[in-house]
Amino acid sequence: MFLAEELESKKMYAIKAFCKGNFVEAKKGEENYEIELKILNQLKHKNLVSLVETFESEKSIYFVMELLSFNLFQFLGKFGFPTEEATKFIIINLLHGLKHMHDLKIMHRDIKL
Repeated sequence: MFLAEELESKKMYAIKAFCKGNFVEAKKGEENYEIELKILNQLKHKNLVSLVETFESEKSIYFVMELLSFNLFQFLGKFGFPTEEATKFIIINLLHGLKHMHDLKIMHRDIKL
């Protein structure tokens, strides 16, 4: 992942890069990229990170994605542990995003308890 700034608007984005050479080496590399692109294009929801655009160079393919203003670790460092009410709010919004994914028959493989 890379951090990028749009020159005109000064807006910040996260960029995920895929090396095209890896597609040749991995039997399913290109297929995995295409699946991820299809999934990201379906995930339009306020509780999910959005794909803004894609572009490619001679050697790489890039996904330009919405950049979150902070992650959980940064949140805890700045505000400390959330209250019970704040925790309910966070969990409810997380579950709304997951429900949207599940409604589309998409599962998230990185959620751990």
